[in-house]
Amino acid sequence: MYLEKVNGVYQGVVFPFREGFASGVFREAWGKDGSMYVGQTSRGWPSTGGAPYGLQRLVWTGMVPFEAHRVEARPDGFEITFTMPVARSAAADPASYRVSSFTYKYHHFYGSPVINQTAHQIRAVVVSPDGLSARLVLDSLRQGYVHEIMMAGVRSEGGAPLLHDFGYYTVNQIPPGMRLAVAPVSATRAASVRRSARPPAVSMSNIAGLAKRETELPDDWTGKLDQSIRVEGVEGLRFSVQSVAVKAGARVRLDFANQSDMLHNLVIVRPGGTGSVVNAALKLGLDGIQLNFVPRMGEVLYHTGLLEPRKSESIFFEAPLVPGDYPFVCSFPGHAGTMQGVMHVRR
Repeated sequence: MYLEKVNGVYQGVVFPFREGFASGVFREAWGKDGSMYVGQTSRGWPSTGGAPYGLQRLVWTGMVPFEAHRVEARPDGFEITFTMPVARSAAADPASYRVSSFTYKYHHFYGSPVINQTAHQIRAVVVSPDGLSARLVLDSLRQGYVHEIMMAGVRSEGGAPLLHDFGYYTVNQIPPGMRLAVAPVSATRAASVRRSARPPAVSMSNIAGLAKRETELPDDWTGKLDQSIRVEGVEGLRFSVQSVAVKAGARVRLDFANQSDMLHNLVIVRPGGTGSVVNAALKLGLDGIQLNFVPRMGEVLYHTGLLEPRKSESIFFEAPLVPGDYPFVCSFPGHAGTMQGVMHVRR
């Protein structure tokens, strides 16, 4: 992280650091030799490592990676300082970046979906003479909002990509000072930037899985169901049932009720497809909310929406014709470790 004080108020940016630990990272402490000791526990929560607890030592190799070292707010955007000089052509290109802002619901339930998300137009990028920083001039900043800064197109002088190419800056205060004088952006270019910056629209034409989330009884079923199933998302990051049985080809109504205090969905996947679906959902980032954290991929058979606490939804689908064990999972990031079950399809 990098903190700064603006108008007497602390604010700053956070970046990814290290991952791949045995359990959920809980506390870190520096050793006398400069290494970091990482205390871990799942605390009853899922974690990517899978172990209930752990203690590991993280040692620096001595090699400085190409990273964004800090981000500082400016009256008209941000200034990003890197750990080594950038390739000027890539770093000066507005298309190398994407900035959007959002906030959360502040309520008594745990967690929140991303709300009030807005893409920001990058009007210009000015690279410093030494190549160590780039100033992004935006159309606006939003006070009180988190700003996601993506830097996927930035390269070092040697052509290396950033080890971590995104960060999140919370703008509590907009700093005073001079704004950079930049040329007005043409209407055509502005529209192009907005299109490239905004997350994919959710529409019937561009989500392959829309038929995979049928929330109304299909007309051609003529009001007839073969089977109804109820599954709940319950406290402790679990489904109320870990297995259900359906007949191959049956017309099924699945009622999913979120009885916990977190966001959950239910995704039925092809045998062996759980890992790829979960990993793809994790990479959706801010776009995940609009997509219910369900990636567009063939491994997904059917799914519900992403439900807030105490909400429910029914979906209708025809069970696979091929008998077998079809997993179902909550694909919201971090939940799949314990929120899994199996739909047994039998003849």
